[in-house]
Amino acid sequence: MRRRVEPHVNGRGSGRDRLVAMAVAHELNLMEDLAYHHVVHQAVRGQVSTALKARQREALLALNGLRGDYERMFRRVVEEGIADGSLRPVDASLATRTLLSNLNAVDAWYRRIEGQSAAEVRELAHRIVDILIGGLVAPVGTS
Repeated sequence: MRRRVEPHVNGRGSGRDRLVAMAVAHELNLMEDLAYHHVVHQAVRGQVSTALKARQREALLALNGLRGDYERMFRRVVEEGIADGSLRPVDASLATRTLLSNLNAVDAWYRRIEGQSAAEVRELAHRIVDILIGGLVAPVGTS
């Protein structure tokens, strides 16, 4: 996943532009390799409710380290978006965790429909990211 997302970190555009590109890349990867991500998310969610063997604990610690690095990469771009004015001045850590949690939650409901084209999957990923980053509130003066 990181290979698809990381190129956008230092890409062109504002912090918001780059965050959108990162989020779409994240979502597309998740949607295209849904079974893998579903298993990983289930394992991570269950980590506190199961007795783990030493080898499993080590693997989980390594995975959590990668997740932390990945989250910091997103948080940096959120902070840059706040600094350049393309994102609202919010708590960057909270915004990042909320965004990633919502992006990852797609594995709970998304199932590829038979015959669904790659273009349709991309369009859905863009629509999801638009709602998550753009929000539901109409721009001022459009009501």
